[in-house]
Amino acid sequence: MARKPRVFYKGALYHIIQRGNNRNPIYEDEADKAMFFNLLLSAKEKYDFEILYYVLMDNHYHMILEAGDISISKALQYLHTSYSKYYNKKYNRSGGNYEGRYTSKLVTSQRYYYQLLKYLAHNPVEAGIVKNAKDYKWSSHQHIRSRHSDIINISKTLSFFPGPEGKAFASYIDLIEGDGGNKADYGLLPEKNEQKLSDSLDYILQTTMKLTQETISRMKRGDKTHDLLDARRNFIAQAFSHGFKIKEIAGHISLSYECVRSYVKNINFSKVLQNVVLVPQ
Repeated sequence: MARKPRVFYKGALYHIIQRGNNRNPIYEDEADKAMFFNLLLSAKEKYDFEILYYVLMDNHYHMILEAGDISISKALQYLHTSYSKYYNKKYNRSGGNYEGRYTSKLVTSQRYYYQLLKYLAHNPVEAGIVKNAKDYKWSSHQHIRSRHSDIINISKTLSFFPGPEGKAFASYIDLIEGDGGNKADYGLLPEKNEQKLSDSLDYILQTTMKLTQETISRMKRGDKTHDLLDARRNFIAQAFSHGFKIKEIAGHISLSYECVRSYVKNINFSKVLQNVVLVPQ
C-alpha cells in the first residue's frame, strides 16, 4: 500500500514522534541526548523551522515543530541520518536505530495544542522517572520555567495562550503544574459527543465552504489575520444557522465566546440561509 503523503505548508504545527527500533533505547546516556540537540540545532539552521516543545525519553522523543519554507521531512531526515551515524560509530553497530518512518500529526486547534503540552511535559512523570514535570531535565518545561532556551522559541510556544507573554507564562505554568482547580480548562475537559460535534463543524469548513487544509488549520488555531476575516464570518454564520451553540463554534476555531457572539449579532441571516447546506450531526 502506498504511503499517505504528508501535509505541508509554512506555519503548520506538527507533533513529531520517533521511537527506537523494537522500542530499544536511542539514547544510552546524557552525552547522546546532548549530541541529538547539537544535530537538531544544526538541522534548524539548515532547514528553517521553529522548535516549540520537546521531551526526550530513553527510547523515543516527542517534538512540536513549526514549519518554515522547507518541508519538515527534509530536516528530520537530516537529523535522523546524522544521529544514526553518530550512534552507530560510538557503539560499534550498524543499521537503523529508529522504528521506521516517524509519526507526524498536524496540530489543528488550541485544544489539541494544550492537551499536547500537558501530555509531553508529563511523559516522564507517567513513566515513573520523576514525581513532578519540573524535575525532568530533558524537556522543554524546564526551559520555559527558567524563561531561557537556546533550543526552543519560548515566545512562540507561549503565543497560543491568551494575553501578553507574562499572563501567557502564568497560564502555561497553571496548565502543566496546576491542580485542576484553575478557572480555565484549556480544552482538557472532554465535552459530550465531542468527536461528533467536531466532525460536524469540520464538515462545514471542508465540504460546505470548501476551504483548503491550510486555511482550516489556521482558523482552528484561532488565527485572527485579516485575510481570514470573510471565511471566519461565513463559518460562524453557517454554524450558528445550523443550530450550533456559540460556545461550540468558539471552541472549534479557538476564539472567545464574546468574539463569536459579536459576530453572531451582526449576521444577515436572510442572506446566509440562502446558502445553507445540510450538515450531518
